[in-house]
Amino acid sequence: MRQIVEIERRFMSIHLLASGSLYHRRDIDNSQQSIPVSDDIVVGPTAQYEWWYQERASLEVDRGLWNTFFVCFEAPAKREMEFCEIFEMQKFSEDYGLEQEKLQELGEMRDLIGTDTLGWVSDEDELERSRAVIQSIKDGLMEYSSTEMEKTSRPR
Repeated sequence: MRQIVEIERRFMSIHLLASGSLYHRRDIDNSQQSIPVSDDIVVGPTAQYEWWYQERASLEVDRGLWNTFFVCFEAPAKREMEFCEIFEMQKFSEDYGLEQEKLQELGEMRDLIGTDTLGWVSDEDELERSRAVIQSIKDGLMEYSSTEMEKTSRPR
C-alpha cells in the first residue's frame, strides 16, 4: 500500500503546463500541439471517451491542449453546444417527420374504420360497420402472431 501511495504522490507532484491527455511522443501527430513532460511523454489533445463517442467524433471542436483552467472547463460546454446545434436539430427533424407520418396513418385508419377525429361514429349502422372493420383488422394481425402469448391474448 505504501508503494502505491508513493507512486501516486510522485505522479500528483508533476506540474503539467496544460490539460489534455498523456501520449508517447511517437504517438502524436506533428500537426497537433503538445507540451513535453519528459523525453518520451507529452501532453496533447484529450483522448477521453466523451469527446469521441458517437457523432461527437465528427465535431470540429477544441479538444485541447488547454493552457488555462477556464478554457479547460469551457471546452466541454462548447462541445455540447455544438453537438446540440448540429445533431439535436437533425433528430428533431427526423422525429417531426415520423410524427407526421404516424398522424397521417392514424387519419387513414380513422377513415377506414369510419370514425371522426374524436373516435365517434354517426349512427348505430356506422358503429356496427366500424366494429366489423376493426375485427377484420385484428383477425388479420393475429395471422402474423409469432408467439403463443400473442395468439391467445385476445380482448375479453
